[in-house]
Amino acid sequence: VGNPEQIPYRFQSQLDVQYAVGRIDFETVQEYANYAASVVQAETAVAQLPKKAAFFGVMNDDDPATALSTTKLMQPLLAQLQTERQDWQIAGHLRDGATKAQLTNLLGGNATPALLFTASHGVPFTSGSLRQLPHQGALLCQDWPGPEAWKGRGPILQDHYFAGDDLSSNANLLGTIAFCFACYGGGTPLYDEFAKPGATKPNQLAPKPFVARLPMRMLGREKGGALAVIAHVERAWGISFLWGQTVDQI
Repeated sequence: VGNPEQIPYRFQSQLDVQYAVGRIDFETVQEYANYAASVVQAETAVAQLPKKAAFFGVMNDDDPATALSTTKLMQPLLAQLQTERQDWQIAGHLRDGATKAQLTNLLGGNATPALLFTASHGVPFTSGSLRQLPHQGALLCQDWPGPEAWKGRGPILQDHYFAGDDLSSNANLLGTIAFCFACYGGGTPLYDEFAKPGATKPNQLAPKPFVARLPMRMLGREKGGALAVIAHVERAWGISFLWGQTVDQI
Protein backbone atom coordinates (compact mmCIF):
# COMPACT_ATOMS: atom_id res chain seq x y z
CA VAL A 1 0.00 0.00 0.00
CA GLY A 2 1.73 3.15 -1.20
CA ASN A 3 3.34 4.86 -4.16
CA PRO A 4 6.50 3.62 -5.91
CA GLU A 5 8.62 6.31 -4.25
CA GLN A 6 7.72 4.82 -0.85
CA ILE A 7 7.77 1.18 -2.01
CA PRO A 8 9.98 0.85 -5.13
CA TYR A 9 8.83 -1.23 -8.09
CA ARG A 10 11.98 -3.36 -7.80
CA PHE A 11 11.04 -4.32 -4.23
CA GLN A 12 7.52 -5.17 -5.33
CA SER A 13 8.79 -7.32 -8.23
CA GLN A 14 10.98 -9.31 -5.83
CA LEU A 15 7.99 -9.96 -3.56
CA ASP A 16 6.04 -11.03 -6.65
CA VAL A 17 8.36 -14.01 -7.16
CA GLN A 18 7.16 -15.73 -3.99
CA TYR A 19 3.98 -13.96 -2.97
CA ALA A 20 2.33 -12.50 -6.10
CA VAL A 21 1.64 -9.20 -4.36
CA GLY A 22 -0.37 -6.37 -5.83
CA ARG A 23 -0.28 -2.66 -5.12
CA ILE A 24 -2.89 -0.07 -4.27
CA ASP A 25 -1.91 3.57 -4.49
CA PHE A 26 -4.58 6.25 -4.36
CA GLU A 27 -4.54 10.03 -4.06
CA THR A 28 -7.14 10.23 -1.27
CA VAL A 29 -8.06 8.26 1.86
CA GLN A 30 -11.61 7.98 0.53
CA GLU A 31 -10.40 6.01 -2.49
CA TYR A 32 -8.75 3.46 -0.19
CA ALA A 33 -12.06 3.17 1.68
CA ASN A 34 -13.93 2.79 -1.62
CA TYR A 35 -11.66 -0.04 -2.74
CA ALA A 36 -11.93 -1.85 0.60
CA ALA A 37 -15.72 -1.55 0.49
CA SER A 38 -15.82 -2.89 -3.10
CA VAL A 39 -13.72 -5.94 -2.16
CA VAL A 40 -15.89 -6.71 0.87
CA GLN A 41 -19.08 -6.31 -1.15
CA ALA A 42 -17.82 -8.54 -3.96
CA GLU A 43 -16.69 -11.23 -1.52
CA THR A 44 -19.83 -11.28 0.62
CA ALA A 45 -22.69 -10.42 -1.70
CA VAL A 46 -24.93 -13.23 -2.91
CA ALA A 47 -25.15 -11.79 -6.41
CA GLN A 48 -22.08 -12.18 -8.61
CA LEU A 49 -21.25 -11.00 -12.09
CA PRO A 50 -22.31 -13.39 -14.87
CA LYS A 51 -19.58 -15.46 -16.51
CA LYS A 52 -18.82 -12.97 -19.26
CA ALA A 53 -15.38 -12.13 -20.68
CA ALA A 54 -14.44 -9.53 -23.29
CA PHE A 55 -11.30 -9.38 -25.39
CA PHE A 56 -10.47 -5.93 -26.76
CA GLY A 57 -7.69 -6.04 -29.37
CA VAL A 58 -6.51 -3.00 -31.32
CA MET A 59 -4.86 -3.38 -34.75
CA ASN A 60 -3.96 0.07 -36.07
CA ASP A 61 -3.04 0.54 -39.74
CA ASP A 62 0.67 0.27 -40.64
CA ASP A 63 1.50 -0.77 -37.09
CA PRO A 64 3.42 -4.07 -36.71
CA ALA A 65 3.16 -4.11 -32.91
CA THR A 66 -0.64 -4.14 -32.66
CA ALA A 67 -0.88 -6.44 -35.70
CA LEU A 68 1.28 -8.88 -33.76
CA SER A 69 -0.71 -8.66 -30.53
CA THR A 70 -4.02 -9.13 -32.34
CA THR A 71 -3.04 -11.99 -34.65
CA LYS A 72 -0.64 -13.86 -32.35
CA LEU A 73 -2.16 -13.21 -28.93
CA MET A 74 -5.78 -12.09 -28.98
CA GLN A 75 -7.18 -14.17 -31.84
CA PRO A 76 -5.66 -17.51 -30.74
CA LEU A 77 -6.55 -16.90 -27.09
CA LEU A 78 -10.10 -15.92 -27.96
CA ALA A 79 -10.58 -18.99 -30.18
CA GLN A 80 -9.16 -21.36 -27.57
CA LEU A 81 -11.25 -20.03 -24.70
CA GLN A 82 -14.45 -19.98 -26.74
CA THR A 83 -13.87 -23.68 -27.40
CA GLU A 84 -12.69 -24.74 -23.95
CA ARG A 85 -14.87 -22.54 -21.71
CA GLN A 86 -18.34 -22.87 -23.12
CA ASP A 87 -19.78 -22.13 -19.68
CA TRP A 88 -18.64 -18.52 -20.26
CA GLN A 89 -19.96 -15.95 -22.71
CA ILE A 90 -16.78 -14.74 -24.41
CA ALA A 91 -16.94 -11.78 -26.80
CA GLY A 92 -14.23 -10.48 -29.08
CA HIS A 93 -13.89 -6.80 -29.94
CA LEU A 94 -10.98 -6.79 -32.36
CA ARG A 95 -9.68 -4.39 -35.02
CA ASP A 96 -12.58 -2.15 -36.12
CA GLY A 97 -14.54 -3.27 -33.07
CA ALA A 98 -11.87 -1.99 -30.68
CA THR A 99 -13.01 1.63 -30.59
CA LYS A 100 -12.96 4.05 -27.68
CA ALA A 101 -16.75 4.02 -27.65
CA GLN A 102 -16.73 0.24 -27.28
CA LEU A 103 -14.15 0.35 -24.48
CA THR A 104 -16.29 2.96 -22.71
CA ASN A 105 -19.17 0.49 -22.84
CA LEU A 106 -16.96 -2.31 -21.46
CA LEU A 107 -15.67 -0.16 -18.61
CA GLY A 108 -18.80 0.57 -16.63
CA GLY A 109 -21.36 0.63 -19.41
CA ASN A 110 -24.01 -1.91 -20.35
CA ALA A 111 -21.43 -4.48 -21.50
CA THR A 112 -19.13 -4.56 -18.46
CA PRO A 113 -17.74 -8.12 -18.18
CA ALA A 114 -16.38 -10.09 -15.23
CA LEU A 115 -13.06 -10.35 -17.10
CA LEU A 116 -11.71 -7.75 -19.52
CA PHE A 117 -8.53 -8.43 -21.51
CA THR A 118 -7.12 -5.59 -23.62
CA ALA A 119 -4.12 -5.44 -25.95
CA SER A 120 -3.03 -2.13 -27.45
CA HIS A 121 -0.38 0.53 -27.25
CA GLY A 122 -0.09 2.33 -23.93
CA VAL A 123 0.30 6.02 -24.71
CA PRO A 124 3.70 7.46 -23.63
CA PHE A 125 4.60 11.09 -22.94
CA THR A 126 7.91 12.84 -22.45
CA SER A 127 9.19 13.44 -18.93
CA GLY A 128 7.50 16.48 -17.41
CA SER A 129 4.69 16.68 -19.96
CA LEU A 130 1.45 17.96 -18.44
CA ARG A 131 -0.27 14.89 -19.87
CA GLN A 132 2.23 12.37 -18.53
CA LEU A 133 0.89 11.87 -15.01
CA PRO A 134 -2.83 11.72 -15.89
CA HIS A 135 -2.53 9.90 -19.24
CA GLN A 136 0.69 7.84 -19.43
CA GLY A 137 -0.24 4.23 -20.18
CA ALA A 138 -3.75 5.13 -21.38
CA LEU A 139 -5.09 2.57 -23.84
CA LEU A 140 -4.74 3.62 -27.48
CA CYS A 141 -7.83 2.55 -29.41
CA GLN A 142 -8.67 1.75 -33.02
CA ASP A 143 -9.73 5.40 -33.45
CA TRP A 144 -6.05 6.31 -33.99
CA PRO A 145 -5.39 6.05 -37.77
CA GLY A 146 -1.91 4.58 -37.34
CA PRO A 147 1.68 5.87 -37.47
CA GLU A 148 1.85 6.59 -41.19
CA ALA A 149 -1.50 8.42 -41.43
CA TRP A 150 -0.71 10.40 -38.26
CA LYS A 151 2.86 11.30 -39.19
CA GLY A 152 3.55 15.01 -38.81
CA ARG A 153 0.19 15.77 -37.21
CA GLY A 154 1.45 16.40 -33.67
CA PRO A 155 0.58 14.71 -30.38
CA ILE A 156 -2.00 11.95 -30.29
CA LEU A 157 -5.44 13.25 -29.32
CA GLN A 158 -7.35 12.09 -26.27
CA ASP A 159 -10.12 11.12 -28.70
CA HIS A 160 -7.79 8.28 -29.74
CA TYR A 161 -7.18 6.74 -26.31
CA PHE A 162 -8.97 5.79 -23.10
CA ALA A 163 -7.55 7.36 -19.92
CA GLY A 164 -8.60 7.41 -16.29
CA ASP A 165 -10.59 10.61 -16.69
CA ASP A 166 -12.58 8.99 -19.52
CA LEU A 167 -14.36 6.74 -17.03
CA SER A 168 -17.99 7.77 -16.70
CA SER A 169 -19.04 9.17 -13.34
CA ASN A 170 -21.71 6.47 -13.29
CA ALA A 171 -19.40 3.61 -14.26
CA ASN A 172 -19.82 0.58 -11.99
CA LEU A 173 -16.95 -1.92 -12.21
CA LEU A 174 -17.77 -3.89 -9.07
CA GLY A 175 -16.44 -7.45 -9.40
CA THR A 176 -14.52 -6.84 -12.65
CA ILE A 177 -10.93 -7.98 -13.17
CA ALA A 178 -9.00 -6.39 -16.05
CA PHE A 179 -5.77 -7.46 -17.74
CA CYS A 180 -4.27 -4.67 -19.86
CA PHE A 181 -1.39 -5.58 -22.16
CA ALA A 182 0.06 -2.15 -22.93
CA CYS A 183 3.24 -0.19 -22.31
CA TYR A 184 3.11 1.69 -19.00
CA GLY A 185 -0.44 0.38 -18.47
CA GLY A 186 0.31 -0.30 -14.80
CA GLY A 187 2.89 2.35 -14.09
CA THR A 188 6.10 4.13 -15.00
CA PRO A 189 9.45 3.74 -13.22
CA LEU A 190 11.88 6.61 -12.78
CA TYR A 191 14.43 5.27 -15.26
CA ASP A 192 14.18 3.37 -18.54
CA GLU A 193 14.84 -0.33 -17.89
CA PHE A 194 15.74 -0.94 -21.55
CA ALA A 195 18.83 1.16 -22.26
CA LYS A 196 19.79 1.82 -25.87
CA PRO A 197 23.12 0.37 -27.06
CA GLY A 198 25.98 2.72 -26.26
CA ALA A 199 24.08 4.68 -23.61
CA THR A 200 26.35 5.86 -20.80
CA LYS A 201 23.59 6.61 -18.30
CA PRO A 202 19.96 5.55 -17.87
CA ASN A 203 17.26 7.62 -19.51
CA GLN A 204 14.94 9.25 -16.99
CA LEU A 205 11.34 8.54 -17.98
CA ALA A 206 9.52 10.85 -15.56
CA PRO A 207 10.19 13.31 -12.73
CA LYS A 208 9.14 10.53 -10.33
CA PRO A 209 7.88 6.94 -10.58
CA PHE A 210 4.11 6.64 -10.51
CA VAL A 211 1.16 4.29 -10.86
CA ALA A 212 -0.92 4.72 -14.01
CA ARG A 213 -4.09 6.69 -13.43
CA LEU A 214 -6.45 4.43 -15.38
CA PRO A 215 -6.09 1.42 -13.03
CA MET A 216 -6.06 3.80 -10.05
CA ARG A 217 -9.41 5.23 -11.13
CA MET A 218 -10.83 1.79 -11.92
CA LEU A 219 -10.01 0.46 -8.45
CA GLY A 220 -10.93 3.45 -6.29
CA ARG A 221 -14.40 4.20 -7.57
CA GLU A 222 -17.12 5.14 -5.11
CA LYS A 223 -19.86 3.45 -7.14
CA GLY A 224 -18.13 0.09 -7.28
CA GLY A 225 -14.48 -0.39 -8.18
CA ALA A 226 -12.75 -3.21 -10.03
CA LEU A 227 -11.27 -6.01 -7.92
CA ALA A 228 -7.94 -6.01 -9.76
CA VAL A 229 -6.14 -4.50 -12.74
CA ILE A 230 -3.16 -6.49 -14.02
CA ALA A 231 -0.88 -4.38 -16.20
CA HIS A 232 2.73 -3.65 -17.14
CA VAL A 233 5.09 -1.33 -15.34
CA GLU A 234 7.49 -0.01 -18.02
CA ARG A 235 7.08 -1.32 -21.57
CA ALA A 236 5.30 -4.41 -22.84
CA TRP A 237 7.02 -6.58 -25.46
CA GLY A 238 5.88 -9.17 -27.96
CA ILE A 239 8.27 -11.71 -26.43
CA SER A 240 5.73 -11.95 -23.61
CA PHE A 241 3.73 -14.25 -25.90
CA LEU A 242 6.17 -15.12 -28.73
CA TRP A 243 9.19 -16.51 -26.96
CA GLY A 244 12.38 -16.87 -28.99
CA GLN A 245 11.38 -14.49 -31.78
CA THR A 246 12.50 -10.93 -32.45
CA VAL A 247 9.42 -8.73 -32.17
CA ASP A 248 8.56 -5.09 -31.60
CA GLN A 249 7.39 -3.57 -28.36
CA ILE A 250 3.70 -2.98 -27.88
